[in-house]
Amino acid sequence: MLKSNQIAILIEQHYDHSEWESFRTFFPSHGFSVTPVSRLWGQPKLTFYANAEDGVVPGSCVVSTDVSSVQAKDFAAVVIIGGYASDRLRYEEKPIPGGDCQSPAALFLTAAMAEPGTIVATLCHGLWLLTACSTLLKQRRVTCASNVLRDVEHAGAVVVFEEGGLADIVVDNDLITANHPSVLNQFLMTVLERLQQ
Repeated sequence: MLKSNQIAILIEQHYDHSEWESFRTFFPSHGFSVTPVSRLWGQPKLTFYANAEDGVVPGSCVVSTDVSSVQAKDFAAVVIIGGYASDRLRYEEKPIPGGDCQSPAALFLTAAMAEPGTIVATLCHGLWLLTACSTLLKQRRVTCASNVLRDVEHAGAVVVFEEGGLADIVVDNDLITANHPSVLNQFLMTVLERLQQ
């Protein structure tokens, strides 16, 4: 039985807009509620802008849910959006030597991955956020964007290759990864199928 119909989308500035548009329409059309979450820095809401395409910013996302105000156990899935948002979500206000990333998004994601039955899914650069914590990717089968491949490998993940390069989609229990927005539709269907199991 599905634990919730809620899906959290971890998002920040410089996100992939095609992904956001797909998440906010696809999942609700299948009975799920989508909530964009991020660090709001004490503000009631913030507007984040997408990566520019040919010098034009294609859109924005208004977020009114602070990642520190919600609990991972309340969501059926947590999706980390692609683009450079995951790098910004790693920001630590007062970093200390050693240990895992202590950004609010990293702490939320760590809780999500420890919660039985909560799906964590991401594509492209989204795995950057997971590489900031020492145990989250160890021995997990994944795929990712080629430009974060070495970070992902150094974090202990088993990156899956197929003939011709990186695998398009990899499912490792409750962790779903995709290597590029070009497989976005397949990624969405994979997450949906996993949610419906």
